Amino acid sequence: MNIIETVHDRFMRSRINRTKTYRLPEQAPISEADSHGLAACICEGSEQIHNIYELLNDAKMELEDYENQKLSDYEIHALKKQISKEIKTMNKKRLKCSKSVIAACLCAVLLFGAGTAGVVAGILPIPEAIKSVFGIDSTEQEESAASMGTAINISSVDRGYKITATGVLRDSKHVCITYRIEKADGSTLDKDGRNCTNADFWGFETNDSCFGGEVDILNQTYNPYYIDYYTIWNYGESIGKNIEISLYELRLWFDQEENASMEIDGEWNFEIPTDIEDSSINVANGQILKFGKNSGKLDELRISPMGYSISATSMEEVHDNEMIKGIDGQVWLYLKNGEKIPCSGTSGPVDNGDGTWSFKEIGTFENLIPLSSMDKIVFGDYEIKIE
Repeated sequence: MNIIETVHDRFMRSRINRTKTYRLPEQAPISEADSHGLAACICEGSEQIHNIYELLNDAKMELEDYENQKLSDYEIHALKKQISKEIKTMNKKRLKCSKSVIAACLCAVLLFGAGTAGVVAGILPIPEAIKSVFGIDSTEQEESAASMGTAINISSVDRGYKITATGVLRDSKHVCITYRIEKADGSTLDKDGRNCTNADFWGFETNDSCFGGEVDILNQTYNPYYIDYYTIWNYGESIGKNIEISLYELRLWFDQEENASMEIDGEWNFEIPTDIEDSSINVANGQILKFGKNSGKLDELRISPMGYSISATSMEEVHDNEMIKGIDGQVWLYLKNGEKIPCSGTSGPVDNGDGTWSFKEIGTFENLIPLSSMDKIVFGDYEIKIE
């Protein structure tokens, strides 16, 4: 994996002639306002909705031609919870919805939700690409991931190449995004039709508080039409409802034996919705840490199934400060089964501009770890339980 260095001007380089980011309408994420609006329209009058059954009866659909997609108990529970939330909201607005209308809503979403409301986190399964990045292969991992991310379909096109953001997983300080790289016209990536074996970008741009990250291609069978890619960004500040990402200067490699490559001097811009539940917890409560002759206050020890963020502040001289030596690469997560996981990511001192400085260490785990599996965080002589 390629580790992105925290060089500010590499992340924040400015460009002109930006290409327009657009959403594919058939699978565009539905906003909260649209969700309320959709439910309001459905519940506007039971006399209008009453005819939904006749409409469905008149519709000619060869259902046997479609593969049966069975929802898990977890997905059905989450779906019912989301619909109930919308109905409760409408009741507060004095909109009248009969039980038959609610049943019709549930039926309609179960039949047609994959292209509309199905983008809500926790309703549909996490994309396979996200599962591949974080080694998600158990029910417990899937349930943790379902509250943290969702499938998306947001594309940007430049120089004839289309890059589509296909999935997002996040907590308060980390965002993983998966992408598919392909030609906009559906042709092969290489004019000679060779298998694409690697991809990378020469430049990245994201929010100001970015504190490094990681990029790579996904494990996959090589083919000439597309290649899947992912980025993980760590942020020093809490993430808002969306983040902007720009990818510059795509480079593709073909044929493992020849190792031929080509460069596309393009720019692909995205606005990624990240208004998803934050599953992280902060187990720091201002503890005073002492390391030899130096000390500092533990401001943050935030942990989630996907990663961690550690910050300790000191007023003492940063040079040769033993607090740095005591934290940098020395923090371990212990699981309840006795397994020991290192918390060693992007790290460094940050000047707070008020006479103090903070040492930060931010990173993600190789595999998604449910909070229920975690026992404690240990560094030096300090042990903090995760409850």
